[in-house]
Amino acid sequence: MAKRCTGTNVDGQACSAQPQPGQSVCLWHDPARAQDRALWRRQGGHGKSNAARAAKRLPADVKDTLGVLLRTLGGLEQGDVEPARATAIAAVARAIVTTHETHEIEARIAALETADRHTNERRHG
Repeated sequence: MAKRCTGTNVDGQACSAQPQPGQSVCLWHDPARAQDRALWRRQGGHGKSNAARAAKRLPADVKDTLGVLLRTLGGLEQGDVEPARATAIAAVARAIVTTHETHEIEARIAALETADRHTNERRHG
């Protein structure tokens, strides 16, 4: 099983990121990188942006994917993540999001079909 960061997220849950090489914490939980993180947050915009509001509505699995992508971007900018690895992570993240979207669309179609069936039964039943 892969080693995980020993830090905890703001919601109190264990961080699911991989730790930095030779450390027990990921980039986001490394106390030595606090100034870097503050800079990245300023560069990344504010929590009131449309993107931030949309992210709050995402299911947990898609939020986790977004978190991985943001950590990957930070690592890429710092030179800690190889571009090929970032590309692979992005491809997997895209597959996760596409799978989630497909599942959501299928569930909506099934609900519409059920509602239509009930409507037809009431009309003809």
